[in-house]
Amino acid sequence: MKICFPYWWLYWCFGKRRGTRKDFLFSPYIIARQALCESSPANAGSLLLEQPASSSVRGDKALEWIYHLLGVLDSKASALMRLNGVMLAAAAFLLNPQYKSGQLITSLVAVSGIGSTLSIACCLLVVSVDWRFLKLVEKKPRQDGALELDFSEEFYHLQRVADSRQSCYRVGWLVSLTATVVFLFAIGLFFASLFLVD
Repeated sequence: MKICFPYWWLYWCFGKRRGTRKDFLFSPYIIARQALCESSPANAGSLLLEQPASSSVRGDKALEWIYHLLGVLDSKASALMRLNGVMLAAAAFLLNPQYKSGQLITSLVAVSGIGSTLSIACCLLVVSVDWRFLKLVEKKPRQDGALELDFSEEFYHLQRVADSRQSCYRVGWLVSLTATVVFLFAIGLFFASLFLVD
């Protein structure tokens, strides 16, 4: 049942109001990639392209580009989860009662740990596999008995999931950055208190 996976929760809550697959168009990312493949620079070293992209995009190339984008997001989210895991371990270490950290330091470390946990939750939304590959391709029988494959549902949701995962990653990264800054401040206070006590 596809509703078990995070993308479908978000789609059910927010996505249905933003159009349907009948309005399907390739995203600006796909159009720009197509332009990059078709065009040549006006002169050596130029970043301006001579011609606009054609309106036709090959499906296999679009699928490859979207999965490459999802792969990059997956790698980044995995690295961010590892960083947050290290931050949580360090927070647990500093929250140990034997260190007798002050109330301010304990509060800052706890806030940092909560931020790292929230960031991991955002990253889990990025690395989710929400449906089987090409599962949303519709098979429509034709009058001659052959099957016609409609890829518009697959592409529509792939583009939507790529957009939602970029947003989730950005939120996770910002939360992690905030947690890191708070943690560094707490560490500074912790070591300052050790030297001041001595």
